[in-house]
Amino acid sequence: MKHVTYRLSIKALAAFLLGYAATGCNNNNQDCNGLLTTVSCETNRPDSGLVSLTVSFGNGIDAVPIAVYQGKLKGDREDVLLFRDTLYQTNVSYRMPADVLYSATARYRRGSDTLIAIDGERINVSSDNDCGTTCYTVTNASLDVQKR
Repeated sequence: MKHVTYRLSIKALAAFLLGYAATGCNNNNQDCNGLLTTVSCETNRPDSGLVSLTVSFGNGIDAVPIAVYQGKLKGDREDVLLFRDTLYQTNVSYRMPADVLYSATARYRRGSDTLIAIDGERINVSSDNDCGTTCYTVTNASLDVQKR
């Protein structure tokens, strides 16, 4: 009796594998071997990502003026200012075009002293091949312009 059950199991497994091989990988949360995965595949190339800024408050600071630039800051007239804002919370994100390096400054004033914090990072889009399908991933920019 065990021998017959064993044979049926192998036949069922062989039928499943033969059926799967005929249909191929369909990327519906399955890897190329038919195993379930939790990874989703973004097949459209993203054109934007997030630039997240982190600022700090305290010691009489309740608003932080920031400026966001395109490219690396050089400190001259060639710097491309995209926008200015005043932040009233620690973390703020802006949706911006991908494949661009962004820089930010935050100005902290206390009395007659001014401290300028600067950081920069690029929003990157990378691609990978998943069962013959090109999948895209965005790496957002995280700019830390806290007072140190």
